[in-house]
Amino acid sequence: MSNSRFVHLHVHTEFSLADSTIRVPAKPDQADPKKAKQANLLSRSVELGLPALAVTDLNNLFALVKFYKAAEGVGIKPIAGADVMIAEEGQDPWRMTLLCRDREGYLSLSRLLTRAWMEGHRAEGGVAVHPDWLKAGNASLFALAGRESLAGRLALDGKHDLAEQQLADWQRVFGDGLHLEL
Repeated sequence: MSNSRFVHLHVHTEFSLADSTIRVPAKPDQADPKKAKQANLLSRSVELGLPALAVTDLNNLFALVKFYKAAEGVGIKPIAGADVMIAEEGQDPWRMTLLCRDREGYLSLSRLLTRAWMEGHRAEGGVAVHPDWLKAGNASLFALAGRESLAGRLALDGKHDLAEQQLADWQRVFGDGLHLEL
């Protein structure tokens, strides 16, 4: 493995239907020219010497088992996560990326996504997590708030005081596991 320190923490696969066509093959096969023409996440990651990689499909973990096994098989540390849409009733949803620190983080994220699919359906389509659902038992999750998060949107609109308040609120939830990426 290379000495590369870059780790991509936000990759969507074919299981984020509207966002990506990147496939996670069971075994990356760089020798097959037909497969090499397809978007092959792990073959490219090996080629770039990435030490680890996070798959963060939108509101699901469908690629996780296949990704985890294949990544370990080629010497890449797999990181489990998901992009989660978050909204209160009547609010436009915003996005936060949640990454699992460990097994407990995986279980927390699984419960959260299950609840979203059971209770969080939205009239305009899709599902969203209510912010209150995130406020309990998330010590084993990292949260990445980017430009599509509520804080990011507020900052981009020049509402810096409101953006800072949002970040302070989420800092209380995730502690040192909250990171802002604008």
